[in-house]
Amino acid sequence: MSHYAVVVFDNDGEFNHLLEPYNENDEEYFVFVPVPYEDIVEDFEQFSKENPKWTLDMYIENFNYIQENGQWGYRHNPNGYWDWYSLDGRSYLFDPVDGFEPEEGQYDYRKNDLNWYPNVDESVKEAQEFWEKYVENSDPEVESFFSREYFLERYKTKEQYIRESMRVVPYAFITPDGVWHSPGRVHWFACSDETAEDWERYIKEWDEFLASDTNPYVNLVDCHI
Repeated sequence: MSHYAVVVFDNDGEFNHLLEPYNENDEEYFVFVPVPYEDIVEDFEQFSKENPKWTLDMYIENFNYIQENGQWGYRHNPNGYWDWYSLDGRSYLFDPVDGFEPEEGQYDYRKNDLNWYPNVDESVKEAQEFWEKYVENSDPEVESFFSREYFLERYKTKEQYIRESMRVVPYAFITPDGVWHSPGRVHWFACSDETAEDWERYIKEWDEFLASDTNPYVNLVDCHI
């Protein structure tokens, strides 16, 4: 499982309908994905080596394989990015701009009410030290869930790693037209599949929207997948 922040921008104060098309459990958005029956059987045979009490019928039922128009496969939402979410009323990522005093418990922030570019000087210093100690010099005292090779493949350079650390951004955002923007897809255990190029494309989309002449409502949600 993973949690990640998503900012939903909407024009009428109702954001749920913008999130729903990305619900992996909403059957309204399911499509059928065909899978050859031989592949299902082959996967089951590998699975049954560690689960000898399972039958093929049990495997098919539990992994939600079905037949549709004579073809085996499964149904899912290809744009399913979350299975549940919770609303964070006062953003834990961004503070109101100077001079803006929200009422206690206020939820209806607008885009122009928040400071989207907070100071992150300390994060830059920490990122530089981490890269130099762990990625460049394999310092055994520095702990990381990811290997040095991961950082080199994902960020390419120290400058890119620091550049990303300088930004406070949600992992995804939805614009009032319902379009989902993200650098990649979040998987289990807080792993994601974006590249350095994906991030550059995403941050450009984020900056362009923040600079646009619009002032929609802001809803920051904690998505789970």
